[in-house]
Amino acid sequence: RNLETLLAATLETSLLRGQKQPPAHFTQAAQAIAQASQEAYQGLVYRTPSFVDYFFEATPISEIAEL
Repeated sequence: RNLETLLAATLETSLLRGQKQPPAHFTQAAQAIAQASQEAYQGLVYRTPSFVDYFFEATPISEIAEL
């Protein structure tokens, strides 16, 4: 079922490319979501003082750096 869905979406996108613009309300909503998610990400990563400590504790980045 997943392969069928993926194939159908790929074919639809490939065959209909450039023929249809998304509705304006979709574009506006997508832009609002993108802006909100970017602000949330930047707030977490750049404006949370303890984020760097958390990142190094929660991820294997130190071990990966030694490879």
